[in-house]
Amino acid sequence: MKRNALWLSAVLLVLTAIALASLLSDHSSSIAPTPAQRARLIEEQLACPICQGETVADSPSVLAIEMRHIIEQQVKEGWTDTQIRQYFVARYGPGILLNPPKRGITLGIWLVPLVVLAVSLFGISFAAVRWVHAASDDPNDPDALMTEVRLQSPIPTGRSTASDSEKINSSDSSGATHMPAHDGGAHR
Repeated sequence: MKRNALWLSAVLLVLTAIALASLLSDHSSSIAPTPAQRARLIEEQLACPICQGETVADSPSVLAIEMRHIIEQQVKEGWTDTQIRQYFVARYGPGILLNPPKRGITLGIWLVPLVVLAVSLFGISFAAVRWVHAASDDPNDPDALMTEVRLQSPIPTGRSTASDSEKINSSDSSGATHMPAHDGGAHR
């Protein structure tokens, strides 16, 4: 059981590491997008300075329309995506970026939830291992006692013998029938 829990912990740790690596890696497609697709991708990464919660690509504001024209022009002129984003950061500040760069304090904001998740998964698997071992090692566990009693007792055949009937139906001198003693289930 302990070995299974260790394997589970190792698998969860590896999956967390893979998730962390995929979040930190730059997802760039191997197929080059068209200039219009590239402009649209950049527009979706910039927040509209006027419309709260909308991207430059989706905003109907005059400023967003002007920003889209600037992006399209810069793409045609051969600017890189980074240069275009820096152009808008220089004019509107880092709040214009919907996905801020993952470095410095921003990296911490991205990493803290993943670290908390990894530590939580490890803690849960560690607690589960301890719980399973504690439950199986308890000598007073009623389930363990019943299992042990069942394993040690002979398997009933379904037929009663004369001695069984005599034990159940035995009478004392007053004529009262005696049943086998029962202690109410107290095994302690």
